[in-house]
Amino acid sequence: MQQESLTLDGRFPLATQADWRELVERDLKGAPFERRLVTHTYEGIDLQPLYGPDTDSPVSGFPGGAPLTRGTEATRDPHARWKILQERAEPTPESVNVHLLDDLEHGVNGVTLRFDAAVRRGLSPAAPGADTLLGVDGVMAHRVEDVRRCLAGVHSGFITVGLEAGAAFLPAAITVLASIEDVAPADLRFWFNGDPLAVLARDGELPASLESSFDDLATLAHYTSEHLPKSRSIRVGTAPYHHAGATAAQDIGLMLATAAEYLRQLEHRGVGAKTAAGQMVISQAVGTHFFLASCKLRAARRLWSAFAGACGLDEDTAPPIHCRTSKRVLTSRDPWVNILRGTSASFAAAVGGADAITTAPFDAALGLPSEHSARVARNTQLVLHDEADLGRVIDPAGGSWYLEQLTEKLAERGWAFFQEIEAAGGMAAALSAGLVHDRIDSVFKDRARSLATRRDAITGVSEFANIDERVIEPASYDLDEARASLAGFTAPVAVKKDAAVSELITAARDGAAIGDLFAATAHGPARHGAAIAPHPYAEPFERLRDRAEAFEAGCGRRPTALLVNIGPLAVHGARAAFSTSFFAAGGFEVVHSPPLETAADAAAFLHNPDGSQRGDIAVICSSDTVYAERLEEIAPALHRAGSGPVVLAGHPGEREAGYRAAGVDRFIFLKCNAVDILSGLLDTLGAPA
Repeated sequence: MQQESLTLDGRFPLATQADWRELVERDLKGAPFERRLVTHTYEGIDLQPLYGPDTDSPVSGFPGGAPLTRGTEATRDPHARWKILQERAEPTPESVNVHLLDDLEHGVNGVTLRFDAAVRRGLSPAAPGADTLLGVDGVMAHRVEDVRRCLAGVHSGFITVGLEAGAAFLPAAITVLASIEDVAPADLRFWFNGDPLAVLARDGELPASLESSFDDLATLAHYTSEHLPKSRSIRVGTAPYHHAGATAAQDIGLMLATAAEYLRQLEHRGVGAKTAAGQMVISQAVGTHFFLASCKLRAARRLWSAFAGACGLDEDTAPPIHCRTSKRVLTSRDPWVNILRGTSASFAAAVGGADAITTAPFDAALGLPSEHSARVARNTQLVLHDEADLGRVIDPAGGSWYLEQLTEKLAERGWAFFQEIEAAGGMAAALSAGLVHDRIDSVFKDRARSLATRRDAITGVSEFANIDERVIEPASYDLDEARASLAGFTAPVAVKKDAAVSELITAARDGAAIGDLFAATAHGPARHGAAIAPHPYAEPFERLRDRAEAFEAGCGRRPTALLVNIGPLAVHGARAAFSTSFFAAGGFEVVHSPPLETAADAAAFLHNPDGSQRGDIAVICSSDTVYAERLEEIAPALHRAGSGPVVLAGHPGEREAGYRAAGVDRFIFLKCNAVDILSGLLDTLGAPA
């Protein structure tokens, strides 16, 4: 018996988006579609509730070819991992080496060596002002022997070794190269990460002129292209802008503008555009907005292909993209939640096609990571690759009408911002003129408002805060003892000015420190400007928590909010729950009254049987009906009984003037400015600023 095949599209009428829209608007019963169902990003992109085959979707091509939206590879070895990079910044070479070897033994296939603040400013240990910077935010690796101790047992012919050396990227690269004895230069896999514009943006200064930094970048790019075919010298980094609050579209535009500036400057110094482009690594931070983060990487490749075509370069190739999970989303309060944030961001980077990923340890906002947090960070990526099989699929987002549209919208806005920067004279000029600062600040104001009003929630900080959380102690080192190992430095070693790279390598092997090499290569006066300050999302609320703890240190107790619950649980429960979360976000201890009925009951409950006050502020929680009927009795009664500030849980609407006249000092409700209100209450209580 022949069975008839089932063809679904032949038995059901084809539904269009117009049909769906008609049904939805009928259910909305007159409510505006755009306000109820369309959401908006900080880029100004409207996110529709439904995308389908009749959406005007762009053509994203195929993996491995222009426009590169879907990646630079046409095929993929499912067993070949993306680069799992772990950054190490312990202050001593020995501690760095122990952790690096442990990382490599447990799945990491790339490491980043972060030098201390003295190196990153081009200072030798004996230089004036260097003593307080030694071992700060990085390893004290100033000489060849220090680097050798850091990398002992690390085979740089098998794994990628990245450097984080700030303005001293050239002398740091030279010192690292001078330390290598057992690997042929042609086999070395270094990312030297020369990125002077990012240093200028982050620090607001360079210890030499910008022209001198471009000279060093050209020198390093030329040498690397000639002698180190598996290494790259230039980083096109946008992390300082991301951490300051840049949108995804701005991030992409700034990436292109930085790349264009480097290409121009290197061509001016004799390094061809093709060579310079081949030396680049794109470095971007990714946050917890999963789809936006993934599409940012797809749009970045899409625009690189267009940019390369405009520059006469190959449109079918792009620099590798290195992603680091965002610092701006990390919290120092309830840091365990950062594990989930790191997982979401790493997942987004993998789906977006990142070539290398660094997952920040969950306690990174507190200081140096512990062994436990570093292990969790690397295992996050191993689970995503080896257990979730993300490495087996090229461009998982490809073909999604929503994600293709979002990618295209990001590309359009990123290209427009790139054009604006170019019209202003390029990236260096835009930084100097403050254009980049202004554009980022203008969009961050909206985000800051959403964070302060808790419209954008921060779990564990602005929502569901745990004021009794266990404090995590970061890894700590005795810097005085560590600095004693550098006591052998007495005076800088003179190095010939404008020496060739080979001569500088020889000088490094003869004992010159990175700071000595920097003095020989740096020219011109230091460059100063306004730093692009980072804006961690949780910072305003964490500052409130700090103030509450300072209050506790002075008074022996936390600031306390007494919830005066009027009526049965069904009447006051919702606003009591809202108030509990609201005040916990400011570090307040919250005390609940039992269900109360009268103003006299409320006033009587303000004090314990021994006469002590139950709370520093009184928060009335009930329904709008109760407020209308009894608030004008309850609020004055609380004040007469010595309640302190009286807060009403609920939006007062047209009754605000009357409620204030009755004695209500503040109102809390959905989308009120929690930071301003909590800060004002702490001011009233005398908490240290």
